[in-house]
Amino acid sequence: MSEAGFQSVSNSVANYKPDDRIITNDGFFPNIDTADIRSGFRILESITADRLRQAVIRSMISVNRDLSSWKKTQISAGFLKLADVSSDQIDGQSTLATQYFQAVGCYTRADLIDSYRDVDRTRHGRHETDDLEPASGDLRRDGLYAIRDIIGEQRVAAALI
Repeated sequence: MSEAGFQSVSNSVANYKPDDRIITNDGFFPNIDTADIRSGFRILESITADRLRQAVIRSMISVNRDLSSWKKTQISAGFLKLADVSSDQIDGQSTLATQYFQAVGCYTRADLIDSYRDVDRTRHGRHETDDLEPASGDLRRDGLYAIRDIIGEQRVAAALI
């Protein structure tokens, strides 16, 4: 790889402007601050700001897509943004906004775990990777639970046989 194509982690973080932390959403769902995702979901500083930003964007796209029908219903009912939709408040925050943040954060962390899985394939690294596999699935499940909570669906469907 040429020097021109290489960007060190320290350069990436040093060139990262605080304004770049905020990812503007679609107008209905709230904007996301990558610093809040990093701290709220224990994302290591070794993950560059650019990689985190891209993972958050991918996650926002996925969550927004999963909630698109629900969003259309809310807009038809006169709610122009998530903050307008009536919901319980906990610690001064809408539970719907909290669940949206949870879904995006869980999907982001799962995405990053999956992306970095192949970096260390030594015996020790394989062992750590094996420990991460259920975590990625658990995070996706938790993100899906948050989405289902927003749309008011049950988390698990079970039938007695």
